[in-house]
Amino acid sequence: MARLKKIPSTEDALNMELDELMSLSRSDLARIVSRVTDTANKRVNRMIANDIKVSPALRTAQKGGKFSVKGKDIPSLIEELNRARGFLTAQTGSVKGAKSSIQKTRDTLKQRYGIDTAGLSDNDLGDIFDRIDKMSLEDEIKQIACSTLMTQAVELTKENKKNIDSQLTGIIKEVRKEQQSRPENLSPLSRMKQAQKDAFEIENDEPDDNPFFN
Repeated sequence: MARLKKIPSTEDALNMELDELMSLSRSDLARIVSRVTDTANKRVNRMIANDIKVSPALRTAQKGGKFSVKGKDIPSLIEELNRARGFLTAQTGSVKGAKSSIQKTRDTLKQRYGIDTAGLSDNDLGDIFDRIDKMSLEDEIKQIACSTLMTQAVELTKENKKNIDSQLTGIIKEVRKEQQSRPENLSPLSRMKQAQKDAFEIENDEPDDNPFFN
């Protein structure tokens, strides 16, 4: 079993290979992981102090709870190290990275979809994404309705409306209804019935009912 001569820096610890980590005793591994988790917890606190709420990395870290080595065996220490590594190396895992990411999002919404988020705080914009994310939409529906949902949500937020969720749900219901009514999305039996209905309507289309035949 390898002996740890010196606790590596956080950066060096993050770059250590799994085999190297697994060769250490539990106490030595805990010392390494403790350094990394201390750095991660300080980063979390710094982001909270700066009121950073639009950060997937921070949200994930908070869901997992405070980074810690307490009561963990070697496999669990490795898992905790990986969790801290994921947070520390994520694009939105720092104050600067989170702010840069939200600005890129604003630019994309403006340039690609014509959605102007000026006047909305970063937290307002984050709340909008959270609302849409919690709707657990299918990928196809997201592609079709995302722009409409964002536009509506941004406008409602600017107007300080209280029934945003219900209005967004209404949009999704309309999109799903439209999708289900498309011929390619009907069941074979439904398509056959629709074809029969269309044929019947054509056969019974009296010329007198058509203004172009008068």
